[in-house]
Amino acid sequence: MENVLIASWIEEDLVDRIRGVSESLAVVYEPELLRPPRYPADHKGSPRNRSESEERRWREHLSAATILFDFDQTHLDDLPELAPHVRWIQATSSGIGQFVRRMAYPERMPNTVFTTARGVHARPLAEFVAMAMTMHSRRGLHMLRQQEARAWARFAGRDLQGQTLVLVGLGAVGEEVVRIALAHGMRVVGVRRRPERGGTPWSRPGDRARRFGGCAARGRFPGSCHTPHGRHRGHDRAEGTVGIAGGRGGGEHRPWGPSR
Repeated sequence: MENVLIASWIEEDLVDRIRGVSESLAVVYEPELLRPPRYPADHKGSPRNRSESEERRWREHLSAATILFDFDQTHLDDLPELAPHVRWIQATSSGIGQFVRRMAYPERMPNTVFTTARGVHARPLAEFVAMAMTMHSRRGLHMLRQQEARAWARFAGRDLQGQTLVLVGLGAVGEEVVRIALAHGMRVVGVRRRPERGGTPWSRPGDRARRFGGCAARGRFPGSCHTPHGRHRGHDRAEGTVGIAGGRGGGEHRPWGPSR
């Protein structure tokens, strides 16, 4: 019997799906002990002050758990000591490597496997990139400023069709952005560190999408392949180029790109 402890808030139907995987799973989900979500799909939540009895019950769950669904945000520092039997932690995001190393979990939990949620957020993040491209090409911020000023002067934006999109990174999110960009008639250039890994074929007539290996975008686009800690650092921009950060990780905001 595996004891699965769900350590962040999820919908009840998803809990039922986990329970339905196998009769050998004893799934514990007590949302009244978890940090309440601030918005849909929030796995960090707002602070919650447990009573002494609630905290005692939660620690008993941690002590008995062999599988954790997500990291316990209330006990990140002492998780290895409170959950000594955990052999598998399934994260709810993809970029957990630096966090796991910073907490020294590999050394403190040597028998635990850490897995990510790579690809789960590909569609919403790709739609965010599409929104940013459309807002820029159609001058969305300009329209908002005119709306706030209660003024309106005729102007023109630009079509996405025929413009070039350079993607630095062709994982699950990048491949989904490619699909949306090609649907808008854009020319797509993809840059990835290891092109030999392949990926989803881009079946578009006329060779409108291309792949390049290495870090060819460095010096032209924010987010050098060798930038530490996932921070985006501004470089000399190409004329008329706009940068969009499509990840959910921490960023370093600096002025970059033309103001619209």
